[in-house]
Amino acid sequence: MENKKINAKYVVKENEIEVYCPFSWQVVGEAKSMGGWFDREKVCWIFPIERLPEIQEKLGKIGEIVRAKVPISKTTQDSSITIGWYVLANRRTRDSKANLFATLISGKIAERGGSVKHPKVDASEDSVFSVYMYKDFAEKKGLEFEKIE
Repeated sequence: MENKKINAKYVVKENEIEVYCPFSWQVVGEAKSMGGWFDREKVCWIFPIERLPEIQEKLGKIGEIVRAKVPISKTTQDSSITIGWYVLANRRTRDSKANLFATLISGKIAERGGSVKHPKVDASEDSVFSVYMYKDFAEKKGLEFEKIE
């Protein structure tokens, strides 16, 4: 299984942690409050090694990767749709098409949403996404998932 299929991941280095995930204002706010900073060259968030437990809360423990089904009821919706730091969809502007970082297996996403200052991704109540994530996180969130070969 290739790691590039996973929606968000992190790499533990000797003194820091690199977190790679699609853009979300929610992630930006939480990352900054945890002492993270964005490295433009690496295109990732950098955190002190001491933040590992908090990052594992947002993404799970590195290990087996599964394909999870995420119902919209388990997500947070605003300018992006997220579960933890797994960004399923985002919208940069009110009139732009939503960017999908997961497969929408049922339901619909509105073609536009929010206001000029506060774009929003709206998904129907029956929306379900399929996304690759760490098994540990899927289990903690009570998600249905399948193992990847």
